[in-house]
Amino acid sequence: MADDLLLKIAQEKSKPSLMEIGVSDGSSALGLLIRSDVFGRVVLTDRFSRFYVRKIPFGKVFLDAEERLYGVKLLCFFVFLSPRTVSNVSEYVVIEVVNPILREKYGIKAITRFNMFEDVLDEPVDIIKCANILNKAYFSDEEIHAAVKNICRSLNDGGSIVVTQNNEQYVDGEAGFILRKEGDGVILKEAFNEHYLVNLFSKCDG
Repeated sequence: MADDLLLKIAQEKSKPSLMEIGVSDGSSALGLLIRSDVFGRVVLTDRFSRFYVRKIPFGKVFLDAEERLYGVKLLCFFVFLSPRTVSNVSEYVVIEVVNPILREKYGIKAITRFNMFEDVLDEPVDIIKCANILNKAYFSDEEIHAAVKNICRSLNDGGSIVVTQNNEQYVDGEAGFILRKEGDGVILKEAFNEHYLVNLFSKCDG
């Protein structure tokens, strides 16, 4: 349902640019990539878009995308480690987390690393999709507002943020809404199936 709304928005502009946040290995974006002819540019992002690995005696050490200790594999055992930034990753090999279908069918070799609280695209886009990311189970209301405020920095003026969540609590198992960037704030333009975050954006937010 959210993708149908997103494609409807896309028709308002010739070859709009699209970013999807939190795609993991990119498989969640396949439904839109099938319609990739609609978009002039597609950017798939995730905060943890890669891992780093280094061989050690009898095993391997892994870092997460933020170059922090993630875990160690010794023989057939994997032990998670407390996150701690590693100062030198030159001896580590990068493992890109990208679905093979994206490589083979769409030529996407890597998922762009993006932290929705801090990062900004070098070139803003017209539409941003956030699926199952903005969630009160993960973030407070203040953090959700902060995330949207930062996300807007990667959005062209008049652009749209499509927020959606898949959950059996909603009719048809999905709910969502659309925010339109206007100046320094966002305005709620459309909603369906009573997404529980809608009330946070019922008024213009600066």
